[in-house]
Amino acid sequence: MTDTIFLRTAQAATRIGVAKNSLEKMRVNGNGPPFVRISPRRIVYEAAALDLWVKSRGEYLSTSQYVKT
Repeated sequence: MTDTIFLRTAQAATRIGVAKNSLEKMRVNGNGPPFVRISPRRIVYEAAALDLWVKSRGEYLSTSQYVKT
């Protein structure tokens, strides 16, 4: 059995390759990865959920394969 790994916002941002502020904005806008609110000031992200979220964004071979919104 493996232990669940939780990451703070800065660690999660580093893991998925975005700035901490960008991840915070995604959380506010509702278009980022799922998170857990431990307390009003403590947000964590499950490492496995971050990996799944990144994979769900799609993989492309060329920028012409996706439509920018």
